[in-house]
Formats: sequence, C-alpha cells, structure tokens
Amino acid sequence: MSYFNDDFIAFFKELAANNNKDWFDENRKRYETEVREPFKHFLKTLIAELAKENPALNIETKHAMFRINRDVRFSKDKTPYQTHVSAVIAPGGKKNRNYPGLYINFSAASLTVGGGLYGVDKEELYFLRDYISKNPKALQKAIEDEDFVKHYGEIMGDKNKILPKEFKGHMESTPLIANKDFFYMEEMDPKTVTSEKLLDIVLTSWKAATPVREFLIAGVSST
Repeated sequence: MSYFNDDFIAFFKELAANNNKDWFDENRKRYETEVREPFKHFLKTLIAELAKENPALNIETKHAMFRINRDVRFSKDKTPYQTHVSAVIAPGGKKNRNYPGLYINFSAASLTVGGGLYGVDKEELYFLRDYISKNPKALQKAIEDEDFVKHYGEIMGDKNKILPKEFKGHMESTPLIANKDFFYMEEMDPKTVTSEKLLDIVLTSWKAATPVREFLIAGVSST
C-alpha cells in the first residue's frame, strides 16, 4: 500500500521556498493531512514490524518522531521549520544515543534510511573502542558485508585526533577506533516515498545493516 501521495513531496518543495510562520499556518491543515498523519501511520506500522524481532523497539510514535519546528536558539539559520520529517526507532525512543536504531528522513530532496551511533556517551564510547581493539577482525567482517556495502558503503563519523594511550596502537590497523560517531546512511530517490513497496524498501535497508548494528550493540554494552 501507499502511505503518501505526491502532495507530500510538493508540500516540502513549497515549504523550502516559503519557510515562514504565515505560510505554514495557511497550510497547517495540509501538513497534518498529507504529511504528519501519514508519517505517523507509516511509523506505527514500521515499529510493529521491527518489534517482531526485537520487542524493545515497540515504542510509541511520539517517542520516535522529531518535531517539524526547528530549535533556532543557537543557529544562524532562523527558518522556523524543518523541510523534512524524521524519526529514530530505538529502545526508549529517539533520545537513546547508545543504541544503533533505525533513522528515517523523508523530504522533497531524498529519502534517507540509516542508523548507527551519533553522540554516544563517553563511557559507552570507551567500551566500544575497547571492544574494537579486541575484535578487529569481527569489525572488518561486518563493514565488508556485501549487503551493508551495497546499501551504505561505509561507516561515517567524526574522529578524535587524540585517543587514550591504550587505543593508540590500533589506529593504523583499525582506523575506525578513532571515531566518536559511527553512522551509516542510504539515500534514495524522493519519489520512493510514494511507492507501494516503501515499507519493504525501508525494512530491506534495515536488515542490510544487521552485521554492523550487532557489532555496535555488542560494543557499547561490553564491560
């Protein structure tokens, strides 16, 4: 089934050109009907599918969805609205930085599916680096998995220039140990959002990250 129609993409194209409160207020009903409610419905269905394998992912949609209103307090860009809808499905919701959940982002420019760790807490980052130092071959196998490479290419993220001394010796052979973020993204044509196969497409992308996701989960939870 299709969760979204062509006006989903049209709405965000127009919002990008008219990112102000007056335009949004005039189109608020349209946003609710063509964007927010279909996205919530899709998200609820997606969560139910993921929860079949991992009950900890059975969260409420409100705990997964990001608000369309932007926080502009510390930003030079003062436009008030996001030009996309997005969510993170992870145990406890989108604020859980220590679990490589599923990230989705739908806009007029692209449909993005991804995951991994971003802004992981200091203690969990130490555990993960320790795990990487002890299991470099397992990490290499995960990131070279055929499906992972096909969908995501590689793990991305900012790196620390200076590491604790116990990890310095691993930087040359296992450069990912210097990462402080470990995330991966697959971008698709924005028209994918209107496909009847959208749910299957997102689930296929999620499954392709399984080897890397399982490695990261093991790493942040290791002691």
